[in-house]
Amino acid sequence: QKIMNNLWNEIAELADFNKNGEVTADEFRKAVQNACVGKKFDDFPACFKTVITSFFKTVDVNGDGIVGVDE
Repeated sequence: QKIMNNLWNEIAELADFNKNGEVTADEFRKAVQNACVGKKFDDFPACFKTVITSFFKTVDVNGDGIVGVDE
């Protein structure tokens, strides 16, 4: 719970442009563009690295660190 709250707080800080307590898909896309485009993965904000890494692990069904058509 605490980890998710921290993740939300960091995402909201970067992406909740109108400060209404919600992040739309458009706000999220803009935040990713602002914070990540032209940068190395290691330089991304921690919250975006967490989201990207978690997504990859979800897609990498067999856990071998490679995503293939069979997954």
